[in-house]
Amino acid sequence: MDRIRCGIFSAKTNVPYRAGKLAVKRATGQIFDKNPALCLIFFSPRYSSPDLVEGVVQTVPADVVAGCSTNGEIASGYWRESVIAIALSTDYMRFGIAAESNEKLVTGSKEVYQQFYERALKDLRDKMIFHASEMFIPVSPHNITPDFGMIFLPGTDIELEPKANEVILGLREFAGDLPLIGGISGG
Repeated sequence: MDRIRCGIFSAKTNVPYRAGKLAVKRATGQIFDKNPALCLIFFSPRYSSPDLVEGVVQTVPADVVAGCSTNGEIASGYWRESVIAIALSTDYMRFGIAAESNEKLVTGSKEVYQQFYERALKDLRDKMIFHASEMFIPVSPHNITPDFGMIFLPGTDIELEPKANEVILGLREFAGDLPLIGGISGG
């Protein structure tokens, strides 16, 4: 593959499982790859259900999926009450993914942030090692460092949610000047 391919699809159905599966199936169909390097899912709170996740992971491996609920979805235009899937396929990149509970992040514990960062880095390195035969890697996957970090934070529980600046500062101690992008979920 000589470039990064991106597929985007917005699905609206009455059933979260079907919406998740349809969005991912159509997005991966656009890139002709059922094993994308990353699949981002953004969804209206009305689809917030384990059934949505089940529909998504029936279509792509769970270890390439990240995303959050929204107050509106953006994919080739502005959408409401939908599920958006963005699938990326490339031989040049892999994405490490880690999750941490809001309850742990809000404590501000250095240990929590260090373990969170290290899990994401380990996931990235493991994927690089697994895919080493398929891609050009200029350094050993064991020594690879990420080019950026993507963060999705909750935006609905004022009492529990960690503040974005607190999370960024907590990660900075371990991630250094790594560019961090993302957003605060809605709904």
